[in-house]
Parts: sequence; C-alpha cells; structure tokens
Amino acid sequence: MKTLSHWLLILSCAFATFTSSAMAEGFYKWKDARGNIQYGDRPPANAKAQQMDMPKLTVIENYGEQWKPVSFPKEADPYQQQATPKATAGAYTSLTFIAPKANQPIRANDGDVSAIISLKPKLKAGHVISFSIDGKEVAKGSSRTQNFSNLARGEHTVSVKVMDKTGKVLKSQSVSFTVLRVSKLFNKKPVTQNATANTNVVNANPNQ
Repeated sequence: MKTLSHWLLILSCAFATFTSSAMAEGFYKWKDARGNIQYGDRPPANAKAQQMDMPKLTVIENYGEQWKPVSFPKEADPYQQQATPKATAGAYTSLTFIAPKANQPIRANDGDVSAIISLKPKLKAGHVISFSIDGKEVAKGSSRTQNFSNLARGEHTVSVKVMDKTGKVLKSQSVSFTVLRVSKLFNKKPVTQNATANTNVVNANPNQ
C-alpha cells in the first residue's frame, strides 16, 4: 500500500513536469467572448493572449524521504456495535430457597408443602430446573415453584438443580425442614356419655 510520502512525491513530479512544460511552451492569459479571464498554454487564435512570467520552480531534493507520516491514536467508533462476551455455561450467580427455610418446622396436617426458589440471572434457554424430595426427582422444567403432597411427619430434604441440555449440573442447592402433622391416634371419635348409659341399661335387663 502506498504511503502519503509516495503520493506527495508523485504529485511533486507531476507538478514539476507541468510547470516545466508551461515554461517551455509559454503560459498565457486572455479574455473569452464573455469577458472572463482564461489561463492556458494554448490560447485561441483570435484571442489577444498575454504571455505570463512563470516563477522559477523550487525543487527540494529527497523530499519524500524527509517526510515522516504522523500517526494518530485510534479512537473508538461510538456507533460501532460492541461485541457481547459469550456467557459461559453455568453462569448463575445465585440459587437460594425462599421457602421452606432451613430447619423450619411446618404445620401441614395434609402433608402439602410448597418450595420456592430464587435464581439469578434468570433461567437461560435450553436449561431446566429439577426438584427432588428426599433424593427422588419429582419435577423438571422451567418453574421456580414446586408443591409436594402428602409428606409424612418428620424431617425431609428438598433439593433443586439447574442443568443444561446435556444434563450437566450448573448450580444446586438443598434445604431440610420438618413436617408437623396431627397423629391418627387423635382422630378416633370419643364415646358419648348417653351411649355408655344406654349400653349399661341394656346389659342390666334380666329379661334378655
């Protein structure tokens, strides 16, 4: 690629050639039919041309070699779209349980408990959320909530995993809680006093 010094050298040579030719053949000034002043080395035959005195050409030797182009710092184009860095797989900064809390006792006579998680940033395309209870997977999808039904009394552990499309675990979290349920022993209907009295009367009848 030609540099600025090369172009300057070419222009200098061209100008020198043109000036030398003009000096040799003569350079003239005249007025055209409209009265406008014209310049050239070949005036019309019917024009009153006046020969111009051309100045002597000054030639600087090795000018192209003396010229050093100035380099300016490259400025960023504000209109150029910046390349967005590719997010790495598993770039989740936070995965926490909103409910249940760690070691939380939960009163649930029907055994139903809901789990809610918070994920930052939001779930990416192609990734899934997997919920497990006591080591058994019960749901997989994009929902951040999951309901567990008919859990027995006692301690349970709910786990959640964020996985990519290949099944690789990108983020995981687990929490333990305790379900409090009314015992079936307390569900028996008590015997009423009237029913007891009637039974005693029937048993006391000698005719039976």
